[in-house]
Amino acid sequence: RWITANQFSLQEKPDYTWYDSSKSTYEIGKANQLIALSNIAKGDATALSAIGVAEAPTFEGKTINLTNDIDLSFEIWTPIEQFSGIFEGNNYTIKNLYCNQSGNLGLFKSTSNATIRNLIISGLIQKDNKNDTDKIGGFVAQASNSTFENCHSSVNIRTSGKPITMCVGGICGRSDYSSFYACSSNGIIEDQQNIWEWTCYLGGIVGYSISNNIIACYKLRGNVFETNIQSYSYIGGIVGFILAGDNSAIWGCYSAVDVKGRQPGLILGSIGTTKGSPNSKSSYYEGVGTSNNAPSYGIGTKH
Repeated sequence: RWITANQFSLQEKPDYTWYDSSKSTYEIGKANQLIALSNIAKGDATALSAIGVAEAPTFEGKTINLTNDIDLSFEIWTPIEQFSGIFEGNNYTIKNLYCNQSGNLGLFKSTSNATIRNLIISGLIQKDNKNDTDKIGGFVAQASNSTFENCHSSVNIRTSGKPITMCVGGICGRSDYSSFYACSSNGIIEDQQNIWEWTCYLGGIVGYSISNNIIACYKLRGNVFETNIQSYSYIGGIVGFILAGDNSAIWGCYSAVDVKGRQPGLILGSIGTTKGSPNSKSSYYEGVGTSNNAPSYGIGTKH
């Protein structure tokens, strides 16, 4: 069910008392503490003044421990900016995440040399693209040299409008040189463009992949659909698009959802050119790939 912005609102002010620059480990267990983390990471002047630092920290060398389930109550979420630390979810859930603004969207906007693990997220991301380049992921919009382990998304993602390029994934929109271990996405991923667009990369786990390890990841629910299959869309149950000849690995993955688009694949949507292929083994799929313009590209084995 799609909702409108500001249907709910958190009343608590951000709580910065958990932050101490001399510490290497932090504990967060409330929504207003997680909001404070977002404010700190984006360099909000009030937040930096509250914690007594001049520049936004990236949390490199730091660990953030989630100590409880957190309900964001569908307040419009501002993604955590550049994050380079460890986010340990301890198998807790961040629920009712909601984004509908401009820019790259997810719980995190970007990660670099980060580790995100043992975390569950549910919620909704709605994006009306307007001639821009966007990256959207249930966990992170764009990742570089990062590790995601035991990360599970039930975030529904719906996009519309007319972007120049769009990368959307159940876990990560675009990922470079990162690893995904035992991660899953059960949210609906649907691009509702009703007019021709330039390029669209949709994947159950990763939308656009360059030199990643995607190991034992799965998508059991939530179809991956691109409405206007006249567009240059690359849609995959696990990964939307991989550059030809790179060393991405897709091992032991499983997709049980339907995939629809101009060039759909039950595991992988497309390779960048006709030369080369990813390092793939022991991946299985069910579901149906639907296209009017091109045959499904398949790796893996039908279950």
